[in-house]
Amino acid sequence: MKRKNVFGLLMVAACSALLSAELPGTIEKIPLFKGMVLESEETAPADGELLLGIVRTYTVNAAPEEVLAFYEKALAIRERFGESGDQNDLKVKEFVPPSMQVYFWDENYFIDGDFGEGGSSNRGWMKKELSKRIKDREGYWVQNASALWYYRDTANTLTELQVMLDDLSINEDEGTYRLRTQVAIRVVRYTYGF
Repeated sequence: MKRKNVFGLLMVAACSALLSAELPGTIEKIPLFKGMVLESEETAPADGELLLGIVRTYTVNAAPEEVLAFYEKALAIRERFGESGDQNDLKVKEFVPPSMQVYFWDENYFIDGDFGEGGSSNRGWMKKELSKRIKDREGYWVQNASALWYYRDTANTLTELQVMLDDLSINEDEGTYRLRTQVAIRVVRYTYGF
């Protein structure tokens, strides 16, 4: 019986180490979706507990559904809106696995309230353009999403990492549609001792 328990513990430890090895713990290790172009970079100077603060914003001529699928795979997201672990329990070189929140275009947004579902709409062209995209695995068009995770790189520091994406394809003011997704990668490293 003891052998089985030891083997089980070794398997859990090996899986934890593998997960830790796969997740990025710095901004340089976060993978970029093919074709992403850096639009801006903002940094916050080290101040007090803040050791590093950086946001890199990219755009790519791709559907947010594709970009989301890429990051869910790259970050090994198992479920959306899942519970994330407690960063207070992290040991050095451990991660709180990413949690992913995904929000979709509300199809009612494309219906003019004066005309109802069967009538005409000033926003009908948007739905027509979105209809050219392949829907997300949940059967909707992605409007925005965000993944957040933590990494304890030393005993006295913690890194918070986040990938956020927004659908920029619709320009309602100009009445235009151009397939475009914005991806913002944010990393904050700060002192976080016990």
